[in-house]
Amino acid sequence: EKIEKLKSAEFKVMFVGKYLWTKGIYLILFAIPRILKDYPNAQFVFVGFGPFREPAELIVNAISRNKLSDLKTILSEKAELFHGEDGANLPLIESLIDENQIELESIINSGIDIRNNITFTGIAAHKELVDLIPAMTSLIAPSVFPEAFGMVAIEAMACGVYPVLTYQSAFKEISDEVIDNLKDFDLNINKVFLDSHASENIASNIVNYFRYSKELEEKDSLLGFKEVLRDVVLRNYSWEGIAQKYLRTYS
Repeated sequence: EKIEKLKSAEFKVMFVGKYLWTKGIYLILFAIPRILKDYPNAQFVFVGFGPFREPAELIVNAISRNKLSDLKTILSEKAELFHGEDGANLPLIESLIDENQIELESIINSGIDIRNNITFTGIAAHKELVDLIPAMTSLIAPSVFPEAFGMVAIEAMACGVYPVLTYQSAFKEISDEVIDNLKDFDLNINKVFLDSHASENIASNIVNYFRYSKELEEKDSLLGFKEVLRDVVLRNYSWEGIAQKYLRTYS
Protein backbone atom coordinates (compact mmCIF):
# COMPACT_ATOMS: atom_id res chain seq x y z
CA GLU A 1 0.00 0.00 0.00
CA LYS A 2 2.82 2.42 0.85
CA ILE A 3 4.60 1.68 -2.40
CA GLU A 4 1.43 2.40 -4.34
CA LYS A 5 1.02 5.71 -2.49
CA LEU A 6 4.60 6.57 -3.27
CA LYS A 7 4.27 5.72 -6.95
CA SER A 8 1.09 7.73 -7.36
CA ALA A 9 2.13 10.77 -5.28
CA GLU A 10 2.46 14.03 -7.19
CA PHE A 11 5.21 15.31 -4.87
CA LYS A 12 8.03 13.09 -3.60
CA VAL A 13 10.93 14.13 -1.37
CA MET A 14 14.06 12.09 -0.81
CA PHE A 15 16.90 11.74 1.67
CA VAL A 16 19.74 9.48 0.57
CA GLY A 17 22.83 8.67 2.61
CA LYS A 18 24.00 6.84 5.67
CA TYR A 19 21.65 6.95 8.66
CA LEU A 20 23.88 8.88 11.07
CA TRP A 21 23.04 11.65 13.55
CA THR A 22 25.47 13.90 11.63
CA LYS A 23 23.22 13.78 8.55
CA GLY A 24 20.44 15.66 10.38
CA ILE A 25 17.62 13.32 9.36
CA TYR A 26 15.60 14.58 12.33
CA LEU A 27 15.51 18.07 10.79
CA ILE A 28 13.45 16.57 7.96
CA LEU A 29 11.19 14.72 10.39
CA PHE A 30 10.34 17.96 12.21
CA ALA A 31 9.71 19.65 8.84
CA ILE A 32 7.31 17.00 7.52
CA PRO A 33 4.19 18.03 9.53
CA ARG A 34 4.51 21.59 8.21
CA ILE A 35 4.81 20.32 4.63
CA LEU A 36 1.86 17.96 5.01
CA LYS A 37 -0.28 20.82 6.30
CA ASP A 38 -0.16 22.27 2.76
CA TYR A 39 0.45 19.08 0.77
CA PRO A 40 -1.09 16.18 2.73
CA ASN A 41 -0.36 13.62 0.01
CA ALA A 42 3.36 14.34 -0.32
CA GLN A 43 5.57 11.31 0.23
CA PHE A 44 9.02 11.16 1.86
CA VAL A 45 11.57 8.47 1.04
CA PHE A 46 14.62 7.79 3.25
CA VAL A 47 17.19 5.70 1.39
CA GLY A 48 20.19 4.36 3.26
CA PHE A 49 21.35 2.34 6.25
CA GLY A 50 23.08 2.89 9.56
CA PRO A 51 22.66 3.21 13.33
CA PHE A 52 20.28 6.19 13.28
CA ARG A 53 17.47 4.16 11.67
CA GLU A 54 15.90 3.14 15.01
CA PRO A 55 16.19 6.61 16.61
CA ALA A 56 14.65 8.11 13.47
CA GLU A 57 11.67 5.77 13.68
CA LEU A 58 11.31 6.55 17.39
CA ILE A 59 11.15 10.27 16.53
CA VAL A 60 8.62 9.56 13.77
CA ASN A 61 6.37 7.72 16.21
CA ALA A 62 6.72 10.40 18.89
CA ILE A 63 5.71 13.11 16.39
CA SER A 64 2.86 11.04 14.97
CA ARG A 65 1.44 10.31 18.44
CA ASN A 66 1.95 13.89 19.60
CA LYS A 67 4.37 12.78 22.32
CA LEU A 68 7.01 15.48 21.94
CA SER A 69 7.28 15.91 25.71
CA ASP A 70 7.96 12.18 26.07
CA LEU A 71 10.53 12.42 23.27
CA LYS A 72 12.35 15.15 25.15
CA THR A 73 12.44 12.94 28.25
CA ILE A 74 13.85 10.01 26.26
CA LEU A 75 16.45 12.28 24.68
CA SER A 76 17.50 13.42 28.13
CA GLU A 77 17.60 10.01 29.76
CA LYS A 78 18.80 7.90 26.81
CA ALA A 79 20.91 10.35 24.82
CA GLU A 80 23.41 7.60 23.96
CA LEU A 81 20.76 6.01 21.72
CA PHE A 82 20.74 9.10 19.53
CA HIS A 83 24.23 10.53 19.62
CA GLY A 84 26.78 7.79 20.10
CA GLU A 85 28.78 6.89 23.16
CA ASP A 86 29.50 10.44 24.34
CA GLY A 87 25.92 10.80 25.59
CA ALA A 88 25.54 14.30 24.17
CA ASN A 89 22.21 15.44 22.82
CA LEU A 90 21.55 15.90 19.12
CA PRO A 91 22.42 19.41 17.88
CA LEU A 92 19.34 21.69 17.87
CA ILE A 93 16.98 18.94 19.04
CA GLU A 94 15.88 20.65 22.26
CA SER A 95 15.22 23.99 20.56
CA LEU A 96 13.37 22.21 17.73
CA ILE A 97 11.02 20.75 20.34
CA ASP A 98 10.76 23.70 22.74
CA GLU A 99 10.28 26.47 20.16
CA ASN A 100 8.07 24.52 17.76
CA GLN A 101 6.07 22.24 20.03
CA ILE A 102 2.84 24.28 20.11
CA GLU A 103 2.77 24.68 16.32
CA LEU A 104 3.62 21.02 15.66
CA GLU A 105 1.05 19.76 18.15
CA SER A 106 -1.60 21.94 16.50
CA ILE A 107 -0.77 20.51 13.07
CA ILE A 108 -0.71 16.93 14.33
CA ASN A 109 -4.01 17.41 16.18
CA SER A 110 -5.60 18.34 12.85
CA GLY A 111 -5.35 14.67 11.90
CA ILE A 112 -1.93 14.41 10.25
CA ASP A 113 -0.03 11.16 10.88
CA ILE A 114 3.38 11.41 9.26
CA ARG A 115 3.85 7.63 9.44
CA ASN A 116 1.51 7.37 6.44
CA ASN A 117 3.82 9.54 4.35
CA ILE A 118 7.26 8.14 5.21
CA THR A 119 9.06 5.15 3.71
CA PHE A 120 12.42 3.84 4.92
CA THR A 121 13.81 1.72 2.06
CA GLY A 122 17.13 0.56 3.41
CA ILE A 123 20.27 0.60 1.26
CA ALA A 124 20.03 1.11 -2.51
CA ALA A 125 22.72 0.46 -5.10
CA HIS A 126 23.82 3.15 -7.56
CA LYS A 127 22.16 1.28 -10.41
CA GLU A 128 18.87 1.68 -8.52
CA LEU A 129 19.46 5.31 -7.55
CA VAL A 130 19.89 6.37 -11.18
CA ASP A 131 16.22 5.54 -11.67
CA LEU A 132 14.99 6.58 -8.24
CA ILE A 133 16.50 10.08 -7.93
CA PRO A 134 15.01 11.45 -11.20
CA ALA A 135 11.57 10.31 -10.01
CA MET A 136 11.77 12.69 -7.03
CA THR A 137 10.46 16.24 -6.83
CA SER A 138 13.10 17.37 -4.35
CA LEU A 139 15.98 16.10 -2.26
CA ILE A 140 16.87 17.25 1.26
CA ALA A 141 20.43 17.05 2.60
CA PRO A 142 20.15 18.49 6.13
CA SER A 143 23.58 17.70 7.60
CA VAL A 144 24.28 19.20 11.04
CA PHE A 145 27.99 18.37 10.89
CA PRO A 146 30.56 19.91 8.47
CA GLU A 147 30.62 18.25 5.06
CA ALA A 148 33.69 18.14 2.80
CA PHE A 149 31.49 18.19 -0.31
CA GLY A 150 27.82 17.87 -1.23
CA MET A 151 27.93 14.99 -3.71
CA VAL A 152 24.34 13.93 -3.02
CA ALA A 153 23.09 17.42 -3.91
CA ILE A 154 25.19 17.44 -7.10
CA GLU A 155 23.76 14.06 -8.13
CA ALA A 156 20.22 15.33 -7.53
CA MET A 157 20.77 18.52 -9.53
CA ALA A 158 22.29 16.49 -12.37
CA CYS A 159 18.89 14.77 -12.53
CA GLY A 160 17.01 18.08 -12.43
CA VAL A 161 15.90 17.50 -8.84
CA TYR A 162 15.71 20.59 -6.62
CA PRO A 163 18.00 20.31 -3.54
CA VAL A 164 17.36 21.78 -0.10
CA LEU A 165 20.55 21.94 1.98
CA THR A 166 21.62 23.22 5.36
CA TYR A 167 23.71 26.36 4.90
CA GLN A 168 27.02 25.24 6.40
CA SER A 169 30.51 24.03 5.41
CA ALA A 170 30.78 22.83 1.78
CA PHE A 171 26.99 22.95 1.40
CA LYS A 172 27.25 26.77 1.41
CA GLU A 173 29.01 26.76 -1.97
CA ILE A 174 26.34 24.63 -3.59
CA SER A 175 23.51 26.57 -1.93
CA ASP A 176 24.95 29.84 -3.20
CA GLU A 177 25.25 28.41 -6.72
CA VAL A 178 21.61 27.31 -6.62
CA ILE A 179 20.38 30.67 -5.30
CA ASP A 180 22.47 32.63 -7.82
CA ASN A 181 21.44 30.56 -10.83
CA LEU A 182 17.75 30.53 -9.92
CA LYS A 183 17.49 34.29 -9.33
CA ASP A 184 15.57 34.74 -12.60
CA PHE A 185 12.89 32.34 -11.34
CA ASP A 186 10.21 33.55 -8.95
CA LEU A 187 11.18 31.03 -6.26
CA ASN A 188 11.54 32.12 -2.66
CA ILE A 189 14.58 30.31 -1.23
CA ASN A 190 15.44 30.54 2.48
CA LYS A 191 18.95 29.76 3.64
CA VAL A 192 18.70 26.90 6.13
CA PHE A 193 20.99 27.94 8.97
CA LEU A 194 21.65 25.56 11.83
CA ASP A 195 19.32 27.18 14.34
CA SER A 196 15.88 26.56 15.84
CA HIS A 197 14.27 27.62 12.53
CA ALA A 198 16.11 24.98 10.46
CA SER A 199 13.15 22.60 10.06
CA GLU A 200 10.79 25.52 9.50
CA ASN A 201 12.99 26.84 6.67
CA ILE A 202 13.37 23.37 5.16
CA ALA A 203 9.58 23.05 5.11
CA SER A 204 9.17 26.54 3.65
CA ASN A 205 11.61 25.81 0.81
CA ILE A 206 9.91 22.52 -0.02
CA VAL A 207 6.38 24.00 0.05
CA ASN A 208 7.50 26.97 -2.07
CA TYR A 209 9.05 24.64 -4.62
CA PHE A 210 6.00 22.34 -4.75
CA ARG A 211 3.84 25.37 -5.49
CA TYR A 212 6.25 26.88 -7.98
CA SER A 213 6.97 23.62 -9.82
CA LYS A 214 3.23 23.19 -10.34
CA GLU A 215 3.05 26.68 -11.86
CA LEU A 216 6.02 25.91 -14.11
CA GLU A 217 4.46 22.63 -15.18
CA GLU A 218 1.24 24.37 -16.18
CA LYS A 219 3.31 26.80 -18.30
CA ASP A 220 5.39 23.96 -19.82
CA SER A 221 8.46 25.57 -18.22
CA LEU A 222 9.41 22.96 -15.63
CA LEU A 223 11.89 21.26 -17.97
CA GLY A 224 13.68 24.59 -18.43
CA PHE A 225 14.01 24.94 -14.66
CA LYS A 226 15.44 21.43 -14.39
CA GLU A 227 17.89 22.17 -17.19
CA VAL A 228 19.18 25.18 -15.23
CA LEU A 229 19.87 22.91 -12.24
CA ARG A 230 21.70 20.42 -14.46
CA ASP A 231 23.66 23.21 -16.13
CA VAL A 232 24.96 24.34 -12.69
CA VAL A 233 26.44 20.86 -12.28
CA LEU A 234 27.93 20.71 -15.77
CA ARG A 235 29.56 24.14 -15.48
CA ASN A 236 30.91 23.74 -11.97
CA TYR A 237 31.32 20.07 -11.14
CA SER A 238 31.73 18.01 -14.33
CA TRP A 239 35.30 17.14 -15.40
CA GLU A 240 34.98 19.49 -18.37
CA GLY A 241 33.64 22.29 -16.17
CA ILE A 242 36.44 21.86 -13.63
CA ALA A 243 39.07 21.81 -16.42
CA GLN A 244 37.67 25.07 -17.81
CA LYS A 245 37.91 26.65 -14.35
CA TYR A 246 41.61 25.70 -14.15
CA LEU A 247 42.25 27.02 -17.64
CA ARG A 248 40.59 30.36 -16.82
CA THR A 249 42.58 30.62 -13.59
CA TYR A 250 45.97 29.92 -15.15
CA SER A 251 45.35 32.07 -18.22
